[in-house]
Amino acid sequence: MKLQIRNIIVFLVIGCSLVQHAFCAKGFTQAQISSKKSIALSKKTEPEGLLAQADVAKVQLGPVEAAIAGCIATGLGDFIMHPVDTIKTVQQAASTALSVGAACRKILGGPGGWLGFYQGVGPYVLADGLAGAVKFATYEVSKKWVQRRIPEEWVPYSHFVCAAGAMLASSFVLVPGELLKQQLQAGVASSLPGAVAAIWQAEGARGFLTGWGATLVRDIPYTMLELGLYDNFKAALVAVRGGGGKATQRDELYSAALTGAIAGFCTTPLDLVKTKLMTAEIGAAAPGLLEAARSIVAADGAAGLFKGAAARVAWLIPATLLYLPAYESLKRCLLRNKHTQMAKRNKKVSLLPLSAQY
Repeated sequence: MKLQIRNIIVFLVIGCSLVQHAFCAKGFTQAQISSKKSIALSKKTEPEGLLAQADVAKVQLGPVEAAIAGCIATGLGDFIMHPVDTIKTVQQAASTALSVGAACRKILGGPGGWLGFYQGVGPYVLADGLAGAVKFATYEVSKKWVQRRIPEEWVPYSHFVCAAGAMLASSFVLVPGELLKQQLQAGVASSLPGAVAAIWQAEGARGFLTGWGATLVRDIPYTMLELGLYDNFKAALVAVRGGGGKATQRDELYSAALTGAIAGFCTTPLDLVKTKLMTAEIGAAAPGLLEAARSIVAADGAAGLFKGAAARVAWLIPATLLYLPAYESLKRCLLRNKHTQMAKRNKKVSLLPLSAQY
């Protein structure tokens, strides 16, 4: 477990360092990046010495940049907030209501001690990081494709539809990692190799998609709320401030916090049902979605559907605050680098501000 956590930390540090040093143009400060004026890198002032408008249109965020930013930002948020997610999973997997304190004591009383809070972190960060790459690449590409083909007044609603498609595309990467993570968190399996072997022996390859339907039932609505609300909250804050322009980093933080709280709370019942399915004994007959929901209501009443809601919201607000603004910052770095490389290839000398492009 210690080696696993150390490897994940090294991966995240190396990833962030590579983005900072390899993708961000050296020597540019944040003030220069967000300036509303063009940055001249030479004394040339003739029109042919500037980045042509036709070239400017080509400097757009592509699926590769979105995938890199999505992978690193998602993995970073998952790793930092994993202990809170473990508490939530232990609460939801318990047969009776369990407080946050009781869940913490149960984790600490396990064989791993405090490292029990990071049970399942390896497969989850890897799988969710890759799923984040697929999700954000799909979302950015589909959003641009749809926006070119619908009336402007429909654009805010299109974000929700594109988010649903992005989640569906990423689910085939996400579900196996989520399954292994929750098996380890809930104590159903004691090690990652043991969990993989047990699932394979019991159900074969299909076993790694256990809970896929429940995950879609939870994550499609969640992702629609997450990305749809986030983009619309940013637009609303810009409109309230007036004067047009782009969303500021403060707008991104406020939007991320609101999004995490609303989306997390609203989808708690769906998350609880999914957890019940994924933490069932390996090889046991898995209940259906409705059957799992009925058993929860029968045991704890309707309020039982929101078991673990506090831990889920407490996990998602800071996690969303971390990873969505981090994703935005990484996109800006990657877009700045792409712009710089295009200017160098075309022997142009003017770098337009990032706010004019994105």
